[in-house]
Amino acid sequence: MLIIRVQDTARADAPALTLAEQRIGLAGNPLPIPFKLTVDRDLIGKNAQITVTARIERKGKLLFINDTIHRALVDGQPRHVDLKLKEVGKPPTR
Repeated sequence: MLIIRVQDTARADAPALTLAEQRIGLAGNPLPIPFKLTVDRDLIGKNAQITVTARIERKGKLLFINDTIHRALVDGQPRHVDLKLKEVGKPPTR
């Protein structure tokens, strides 16, 4: 299962606030997998830092995750985001 979230990550010492989430089954979906999430602008605070995260899980076990920050808004405008996921637990390549 591919799980994509739009989150506000500006809250200090607190978990990110999920503003939107999409779940996509991977069976039969060719790569790359397109996604589109919509966030109500009223949920976005003045000092919000809106980012997009993605992960792939199987039966609740994390298999892949993005490891870089991807901002979803730049100067208040939505931004196209391409996410590259890394395998969890795999040693880095040199």
